[in-house]
Amino acid sequence: MANLSAVFSEKERTNWLKAWLAVDIAKAGIEQFVENEAITLQASIYKIVWSSSQAPAACIGCHTANLLKCPTKNVCNKWGSQSTCNSMHDSALKQPRPCPANVCNKVHDEIVKRHRFNNPSWKNTTAQQWATNPWQVGKAYLPPDGYAGKTTVQDTDFNGIISFMMNCKHFYNRLSFLISPGNHNSPCLLTKARDIGKTVRHSSHCKVTDPDLQVIFTTLACLLSDPTCLAHDVAAKEAVRKLAELYRQ
Repeated sequence: MANLSAVFSEKERTNWLKAWLAVDIAKAGIEQFVENEAITLQASIYKIVWSSSQAPAACIGCHTANLLKCPTKNVCNKWGSQSTCNSMHDSALKQPRPCPANVCNKVHDEIVKRHRFNNPSWKNTTAQQWATNPWQVGKAYLPPDGYAGKTTVQDTDFNGIISFMMNCKHFYNRLSFLISPGNHNSPCLLTKARDIGKTVRHSSHCKVTDPDLQVIFTTLACLLSDPTCLAHDVAAKEAVRKLAELYRQ
């Protein structure tokens, strides 16, 4: 960029700034909905786990590593003849073992069942907080790296939030459209929204054309207005209003 004033004097750079703000508005509009769904997801998992346990009590002593077989793909590192894992299972406290309360291992299994690819992001999530922080359960459905320190929906980026919705089967009946229907179908709104976030964030020239800007605003507004749930969400409706106002500027 030649100088800071170009953001306001060059149309395509101004469009890029609008697109950045639009993604931020969309994130704010979807956060409460996603947080509520994470709470519902956690409750549904523990309801199943507790109904199958003799002692309906939560365990707070299991590390995530205790619940994973070694090696676990994309998590454990074993090289050559090395018999121990030097990443996830790298200490005496972080060795595979059954949950003493017979709870955490069942929560683990339920998280896997609800993952679209049966491949949760274990490095993101802390099993010791599964019973107390719903977002620790939700983070198992985020991209595989970069979210371990995120403890709330609010401090998780747009890509992470959208990935939760895409990867968790819980959202299959929370949206009116088929999530990621496959290569022979048009991308769903979640895929389009995720791609918008990536494109805006990684733009090398910080420019967006007028037609592309219209697609960005239309796509985000359509997602926030999805008739199954989001159309009735107060924060989502306010975000749609803000997007319309920003687009007119």
